[in-house]
Amino acid sequence: MKARELSRAMNISADNYREFRTVLKRLLSSGELVSINRGRIGLPEQLNVLIGTISVTSSGTGFLLSDKAAKDEQDLLIPPENLLTALDGDRVMVRREGLRRGREAGAVIKVLDRARKKRVGVFHK
Repeated sequence: MKARELSRAMNISADNYREFRTVLKRLLSSGELVSINRGRIGLPEQLNVLIGTISVTSSGTGFLLSDKAAKDEQDLLIPPENLLTALDGDRVMVRREGLRRGREAGAVIKVLDRARKKRVGVFHK
């Protein structure tokens, strides 16, 4: 549903709509809700999306340490080409994409929170 449709379904009055949007934005930024194409909002579990912290190896391969993973469940493999801009320790949203190298694999679709706020490097124009 879109935000307006969701507010109607929940019987949110026009007076409370601004506060509803604020709460909705907070839920989206925390990863409890997911925004997909054209402003539609849904639950991560229903959209085949996982939220968690990414661990990147020196070879560039990532592994998702899911917030809601079972203890016996393996980490989700994220190949280097599917990391997007995610770096080690970032909190990310990952879509499952089947098996790769005999493990369940996925692709980063959004970086929710950066582990490190400062970047150090050299800029060449």
